[in-house]
Amino acid sequence: MPSIKTITERLGEAIAHEHGEPNVRPIASMMRAMMKNAKTPQMVDLALDFFNDILNGYGVEPIRGEYVDKYYMNTNLLYVNRGDTYTPTVIYDTKEEEFFVCSWGDIVEGDEKRFVER
Repeated sequence: MPSIKTITERLGEAIAHEHGEPNVRPIASMMRAMMKNAKTPQMVDLALDFFNDILNGYGVEPIRGEYVDKYYMNTNLLYVNRGDTYTPTVIYDTKEEEFFVCSWGDIVEGDEKRFVER
């Protein structure tokens, strides 16, 4: 789970730009709380939609690969599309059941075999 510091460092500029607020710590704190409390797939979906709004993203997108479970099927990652593969964003790893704040391109390159759709 990313810390408030990580969220602030990696997404602070985007948050500040979208909300005209230089102090992004309260928003980062709220984001972390939502990540921590998203215990069901439905709560994860709601959190990602909220993060998409905060970051003025282009929607929540899937990265497919190996089979995960009956709910996610072969969706391995869900991420807020920010328009570039290597722009830091909010990612949910369905296999690890964990949120990350980094670029989805870095995750996919780090484990290419996992993300080959079967």
